[in-house]
Amino acid sequence: MKKTEDFTLKDFLSEWSDTLKERVKEELQPLFDPFNYGDLDKSRAEKLRKLGRRLFPAQEKAVLALARGYDSGKKGLILCGEMGVGKTLMGLAVAYLLGARRVLVMCPSHLVQKWIREAKETIPDVKTVNLNGKGLGKLLALKLDKPKPEGMEVWVLGKERAKLHYQRKPGVLVSGKRPGVCPRCASEVDPDAIAALSKGRKAFCEECGEPLFQPSGRFRRYSKAEFIKRYCKGAFDLLIADEAHELKGGTTAQGQAFADLACSSRRVLAMTGTLMGGYSTNLFYLFWRLMPARMKRQGMVFGRSQQFAKAYGILEKVYSRETRYNQASIGGTRVR
Repeated sequence: MKKTEDFTLKDFLSEWSDTLKERVKEELQPLFDPFNYGDLDKSRAEKLRKLGRRLFPAQEKAVLALARGYDSGKKGLILCGEMGVGKTLMGLAVAYLLGARRVLVMCPSHLVQKWIREAKETIPDVKTVNLNGKGLGKLLALKLDKPKPEGMEVWVLGKERAKLHYQRKPGVLVSGKRPGVCPRCASEVDPDAIAALSKGRKAFCEECGEPLFQPSGRFRRYSKAEFIKRYCKGAFDLLIADEAHELKGGTTAQGQAFADLACSSRRVLAMTGTLMGGYSTNLFYLFWRLMPARMKRQGMVFGRSQQFAKAYGILEKVYSRETRYNQASIGGTRVR
């Protein structure tokens, strides 16, 4: 019997690469062709050369592709690249190319100064604002004065300052033998709400909707992401979320901070070197915060990550059977 020659995936791609590329272009209709710049791409490439730091050709193509993505009406996009490829530079270049006047960067706290330094080195006449300090003074000024940026501004916020909030304690009024009354309408508070408050959770009056909690006073701080969502919505043209893989949690504080900032900004760019950890569900909440309209069109329901895994991943079902014999005796499970 004649032995057949092994045909590897590498051999297949080498032989049929041109055909596959043409088929992908026909089926997917890419918004940007890195080998064929249009007039808009050429003018944008010239604009990128005015930056304080020159982009490599591969970086330039990635930036132009992201700009085309935003031109098509997409609100949230992802820049995924290995460590050392210059994601910070490319993110700033995207903001510069889009003409964003006020940019908000959320990153790990130890990278705040790095972002500020690279912004000054990259974008001509940029104004940088460090939001990672204590207090809400700069955000209060943005809320009250609503100043218009004179040039491009880059505001940098660490994700810990973005997410951390004050601790809560019950805010009900105690009157005689009654368990508690609402401080606004004086109606009696439901016992379940009292139990929730005792565990540090939120509760509201069923009659008037008044919050039944208040700051404990132990930590005098307010979540800056929450503040921006409540009082500075629309103030930022672009949100850049650095190390976005850390924000994939559905109910984590930093995931919620990302959601608050994403819904408060006109456009969002998520950057990471490790987009997923091997599970399709790692992308579920990131996609919901970057492209909620598209997730809804596909019939996805927030909180039901298994629905997403069934469509785009592999579900493994594990069955276990527990024997209930010999519960009240020493049965025949031992071997002598």
